[in-house]
Amino acid sequence: MIGLTRVTKILVVGVSVVALVLGGLLAACQSTAETQVEAQPDVNCSLPEEIETMDLPETSAIPDATIPPIDASAPTQTETATFSLG
Repeated sequence: MIGLTRVTKILVVGVSVVALVLGGLLAACQSTAETQVEAQPDVNCSLPEEIETMDLPETSAIPDATIPPIDASAPTQTETATFSLG
């Protein structure tokens, strides 16, 4: 703290002490108990019973996929290009 007046030094030290004290109080007030709790079902809640899932049809829901024209026209062999700036 070179070049500071006596009042400025006292003010800096005082603010530092207050900050440390308040930080300690804040840390001491933090709860150490486990706050995360698993959700439990409500015993008074009447949910419908689960039913069987639907069976998938024998036919495919997705029609036969074809290669899009832009992919079909792509070259089979490609090379890496290197560009230079400067």
